[in-house]
Amino acid sequence: MSDETIDDLLQVTAEFGNCGDCVYVQSGYPLPCTTCAARTLEPLAPKDARCPVCDRPYTTGDGTCLNGPCNMGDLNRGFAWNWSISMRTGVLKDRIDDYKFHGKTGWGLIFGRILVGSAVIDKVEGGTAYIVTKRGRPAAVLLPIEDAEDAVLANADEYVRLRREAREEQRIGHTVSLGDIA
Repeated sequence: MSDETIDDLLQVTAEFGNCGDCVYVQSGYPLPCTTCAARTLEPLAPKDARCPVCDRPYTTGDGTCLNGPCNMGDLNRGFAWNWSISMRTGVLKDRIDDYKFHGKTGWGLIFGRILVGSAVIDKVEGGTAYIVTKRGRPAAVLLPIEDAEDAVLANADEYVRLRREAREEQRIGHTVSLGDIA
């Protein structure tokens, strides 16, 4: 899709933050959402001026990040890095707060459209897996298609039932040691 086509598409958007009035909010190609948002959001600091883990700008002047999890190491924090699309300021901050704290769950759809139109999907197609979080907790997983079967099976009703039963058996002490069955 050319920039001219995107510009044409963006002529009918409602501008980021007023997405409920936009013609693309529930259908159509997600690239206009990503492009519209990118035009309105505060860009990230240059790579050498921000943390390589959380993408927040350094504020200490010595290249040290004050975000606690960034200094914990990948294994302790549970992730290697956070992929940010902009600074959490202005309209984006207001919409995130609406979603996270004020029950405006429709913003999940908009944020999803922005994510789908971003470079993340290209990387997933290339084999990289991502975890999308909400309030620091996993909310969604983006997997390359070859791994999708495992995720579907893991959430199939029969497997979910069996896991619940197994956890209940473990909780009440009905377990067998590995040595007894191996």
